[in-house]
Order: sequence, then structure tokens, then C-alpha cells
Amino acid sequence: MEKYLQAVLEQIRCKKVHPYIREELMGHIQDQIEDNRKSGMSEKEAEEAAVRDMGDPVEIGVEFDRIHRPQIAWKMLIVIGVISVLGILVHFFITRQIADSNLWDSSVSGSSRYALHVLIGLALMFVVYRIDYTYLAKYAKVIAACILLFGLVCLHAGTVAGGVILGIHVGGGSIVAVNTLLMLYVPIYAAVVYKYHGEGHAGIVKSIVWMLLPVYIAIRLPRMPLALMLFVSMLVVLMIGIGKGWFQVAKKKAFILMGLVAFGFPVGGLGALVLMRGSLGYYIERARSFYMDSDGLAYYASMLDSVRDNAKWIGNSGMKFLGFVQDGNRDFILSYVTASYGLLAAIIVCCLLAVLVVFIFSASLQQKNQLGLAMGCGCGMIFLMNLAANILINMGIVPTAWTFLPFLSAGGNNIVLCYGLVGIVLSIYRYKNIYPIHVSTKFVLSGKNVQ
Repeated sequence: MEKYLQAVLEQIRCKKVHPYIREELMGHIQDQIEDNRKSGMSEKEAEEAAVRDMGDPVEIGVEFDRIHRPQIAWKMLIVIGVISVLGILVHFFITRQIADSNLWDSSVSGSSRYALHVLIGLALMFVVYRIDYTYLAKYAKVIAACILLFGLVCLHAGTVAGGVILGIHVGGGSIVAVNTLLMLYVPIYAAVVYKYHGEGHAGIVKSIVWMLLPVYIAIRLPRMPLALMLFVSMLVVLMIGIGKGWFQVAKKKAFILMGLVAFGFPVGGLGALVLMRGSLGYYIERARSFYMDSDGLAYYASMLDSVRDNAKWIGNSGMKFLGFVQDGNRDFILSYVTASYGLLAAIIVCCLLAVLVVFIFSASLQQKNQLGLAMGCGCGMIFLMNLAANILINMGIVPTAWTFLPFLSAGGNNIVLCYGLVGIVLSIYRYKNIYPIHVSTKFVLSGKNVQ
């Protein structure tokens, strides 16, 4: 039997799948041996007959090799390529318009910086794609703890602008943005939750604690919209785990508990803001400014209204958007596209990003491996939440707040984050035919398996 198994495995090039195929074949052979023994064969005869009935090992191995090989999400890569080229072109025209109008001299190099960030992001995407996502899962708690530690350091020693903590300066005017790392936390959180597979109510409680820690940091920054994004995204991930039966609990009761947690979030968030009086005052001032202050957020709201009122379906509206809104290449790049190229162009951009989000969720939900499914959905939630928030803000439906249009908004941290998240999804898709439903996420430390 061992020679037969070895002959099959020699035909399969992907070594990662060997243990699972060996286990599967041995199960079939052992079952057949048991049936042969019941029919009156000796142990040796039963094994020889079982192996013979399995068929030619080379043919079987070739068929396994055809099925169980790494996959490439070509459709997703094509969409990423189109978005990358589109982003570079948009920022090139923004930079040229700024230079021609003598607006902000410091932003003239914007397109080259954006292109550099895209190249760095693509390189990171390729590196993450080549890394087996289960390796990230093995060290998920360590990675998550490092992100939380960085967030706590930022709360006490981070760079502050406009009453908000941005991150840590690393020289040359660059900042490692805390909000970026907190969003990266979401797919890592999915792996942390997976580690509590089979732990029952204790596993759910631990998962909730891991969920609330980054939310608390986001509230303290203070970035309430970010806190809401993180909370909703991680709640979805945790509910996926409950729905898939990771925890040995009654699903109905667990979902009721999640409903109570969701209901308690706004109450707890408001309570935290009350305790942190400075943060509460910050949000009160933003709300007042949005509706009343002609020089503050209400000015942005008025400008966004003007963009919509003057927009054409195709072509420039004649409004010099960049001359009035300084974040025209960041938070409000969708409004810039609307003002400069028309509503149809903005709709195409949104549809293109929506297609990417659909691809991400589709690739994730089709996963047989539940760890990959949860991590992929975590990545998808970050894209979905930011895309939806940015569209709503640019439409003037909700007050202006920190957000970004995935891949297109300027800002190295956000651009690199987007490509890194896609890299995780591509890695998950790559191994979709390799891993079974469940895999081990333990790592070895001093001869001991550690969760």
C-alpha cells in the first residue's frame, strides 16, 4: 500500500496537498480492506485486492495533479490592473491641472508619488500572494497583538493633526498610519477567531474581547467612523464563524448574543465618548460645523452639493473643484471625477470597484477551507465599508469624515493597504483546491504546539 501511495504522490507537483491526499487514499483503501476481510480474504489478500481495485497509480496521480494545483484569480488581476492604470491617469491629470492653475505647489509631484505607491503596493501584493495565508494564521495572535500595541503607543505618543491621532512619524515626513494597521487587523482577526475553533462559549467571549480592543483604540483616536467600520466588519467575521459551527454552542443563542453586542456598540461608544470629554466635544463640534459653520465642514458639504448640481453626464462641469477643495485627490476624488469627467465616469469608477468587491466575496465564499473563507470575507468587508462610506460622503448623504476610495484616493498607507489585502485574497484563491475544510493553525515554540 505504501508503494502505491508513493507512486500516486510522485505525480502531484504541489507538495502541500500530499498529506491530505495520502489521508484520503488511505481511508478508501482501509475501507476496502475491511470489506475484503469480511468476504473471507486474508489480511494480505485483502490489502492486495484493495490496492488493485484503486486503479493505476500514475493515472490517478495525474488526475489529482490536474485538480489540486495552485490557482490564479485572473479576472481579479485584470480588474486590479485596470484600476491601477486608471488611478495613475486620474492623478496625472490632477497634477497637471494643479500645475496649470498654480494651486498647491506642494502637490505638483502628486502623480509620481501616487505611481510610486502603486508600484510598492503591487510588489507587496505579489509578495503576500506568494505567502501561504495559513502561515499568517499561525502567527495571527502575535500579529494582532503587535497592531494593538502600536495603536496604544499612538494614543500616547502619536502625531496629532486637527485633534485626531494620525500615527507615528518615521522620517522624511512619512507616517505609519494607525488607521491603516487597524483595518489590516480585520483579516488577522478572522484567523484569531479560527484559533478558538471548538472552544464553546469561552471561545466566543475571547473573540469578542479581541474584537473590542481595536474598536476602543479607534474611538480614542478619535475616529468613530473607523470604529464603526471595524466593529461591523469583525462582527460579520465572528458571525461567519458561528454560522460555520466553529464554536460548540447553540447557534440561535450565539446569534442572539451577537445581536446584543451589536445593540450595545452605540451605547458603549457613546459612553466612551462621554468619559473622554475631549472626544465627545470633537464630534459635537464636527456635527455643528457640518450644518452651521460656513468655513468648516458645512463648506465641504456646500461644495459637494455644487458638484452634484452642476455635474454633466459626460464632460467637465466647468467647476474648478481642486481650487476650492484641498482634499480633492484624497477623500473627495470621486467628486473630482464627477466635476471633471461627468457623472458617467464616476459611475464607471464605482462599478469597477464594486466588481472587485464582488470578486473578492465570490472568491472567499467559494472556499472549501473555512479559514480562507473568513479571512477573505474580512478583506472584502474593509473594501465594502470604505467604498460605501466614501460614496455616501461624496453624495452628501452623511457628514464628511475620514474615508478613502479604495486604490484611487491619494495616500501611501491606504494604497499599500488595498494591494496588501488583495494579496491575501489572491493567496486564499491560490490554495482553494489545496486545503481541506479545516487546517491546523498551531505554531511550534520550544517543542510545544501553541494556538
